[in-house]
Amino acid sequence: MRAMYSIRERWNLLVNQIQDRDVNVALVSMSILGNVFMSLAKLFYGIWVHSGWLLFNVVYVVVIGMFRYQILSKYVFSKTIPDKYDCYYYEFRAHKYSSVRMFILGVIYMCCSLRMFIVGDAVTIPMRFLYYFAAFAVIKLAFALRGMRITRKREDPIVRTMKVMGFADAGVALVELIYAVMSFFHYPLAAQYSSMTGILVSFLMIGGGIVMFLRKRIGPDVINADNVNG
Repeated sequence: MRAMYSIRERWNLLVNQIQDRDVNVALVSMSILGNVFMSLAKLFYGIWVHSGWLLFNVVYVVVIGMFRYQILSKYVFSKTIPDKYDCYYYEFRAHKYSSVRMFILGVIYMCCSLRMFIVGDAVTIPMRFLYYFAAFAVIKLAFALRGMRITRKREDPIVRTMKVMGFADAGVALVELIYAVMSFFHYPLAAQYSSMTGILVSFLMIGGGIVMFLRKRIGPDVINADNVNG
């Protein structure tokens, strides 16, 4: 596997992976591509209405999308490793590394959510954009739930990581939706309630990172007996 890809090669790779036999690969690839289009639209809209809260969430979704792409690449590569223990060890290292990044992302999101709770953000979202925010949140949640269902019997570390990242991604979309709905109805505390949801999402991210980091590595005998990667 090449260490570096151009943006066009990464894009083409994701498009091709939508038809991958592994439904998990297909779903994550679709989710990442969806993030690209939706984040670009929200970026321009956030700049247009001068909403710092929306712009921050867009940047955050992009960061999570980049993180998910890296994990997806590691997952695809791990399937080419023939030895069960070597494969598990590779996935476990990715799992541990991801736990630290998840924890840091959660802390950053919490700090920004707390700031937004105090400062606020006086922006009204028009109805035509409200439908867009709602569709985005529903799609992200559907992808996360679908991924959870098809991998419910999978216990390998890298799949666990992809599940956590999927729900973190969906959680940020939910924060944006709450903000859009409340601001549309001119609710004076729209940013505050949205940021409270952001604080809850960040708590879940921090907790998920801690749980991932504390997970113990299993031995070769257990791997061979239980077929962890199957």
